[in-house]
Amino acid sequence: RAIRDAAANLNPSYVVSLRGKLDAAEITRRLVSLGVRFSLIDSVIAKGSTLNLTPLFGDSARMIADQLKLPVKRVIPYLDSLQYPVSSIDVIFCPISNSHEIGVLSSQLTYYNINATVLGSGEWNDANELDINKRYTNGVIFGSDRWIERNEQTNRIFSKYAQRYSKTISDNVMFGYDVMSLIIHQFRDGVLTREQLAEALKTVTEFTGIRNTISLTKDRANSSLHILEYKNGAISKLQTYSYQ
Repeated sequence: RAIRDAAANLNPSYVVSLRGKLDAAEITRRLVSLGVRFSLIDSVIAKGSTLNLTPLFGDSARMIADQLKLPVKRVIPYLDSLQYPVSSIDVIFCPISNSHEIGVLSSQLTYYNINATVLGSGEWNDANELDINKRYTNGVIFGSDRWIERNEQTNRIFSKYAQRYSKTISDNVMFGYDVMSLIIHQFRDGVLTREQLAEALKTVTEFTGIRNTISLTKDRANSSLHILEYKNGAISKLQTYSYQ
């Protein structure tokens, strides 16, 4: 409700009252000069109603009303009418603490008819929860440090792990595999001591693991982030973003 309230205030309507003791003829003349149909104005006057300028002039409604010195009033439309969608918000960032919150949050956005692209945190990267709530989650975009490219190499690794341990490889195992692969790669490049390893890790860029791409900043934090999208029942990668 708070989001809907804030969104409504971002996109108010400006209306002109055509009832009571007003110079309707003069107001009509001014509006017709801007291209408003006389028949529309006449029907509003006949009903003793108000004319909403916002659908006619968009974001310029208030400015035009002031220029023409029209008796305009600012109103917040459809705040409690959930059948009218909120479309004044382009993107809404929705971080969550765990994937079980996906259904709660996404269903509430749908209930309050908020039409905005949802940007999520890494916890949204849960195919099962997204599928369960696919009625509400289609089109969600989120960043994640985990993205597995299914290719010959990863399929071979997963198969060997399953054969040896009789279970599916876990996220922590993949994380450890990538770290050790990175360190072994440094050894093969001639690193021999702890000091040399520490220096070498400072310059790692776009090392490809099975779980993530690794690019270490000067603070030794991985700066690679996969931008993913859930759409039509599947998660796909839009791009890999890396900051320095």
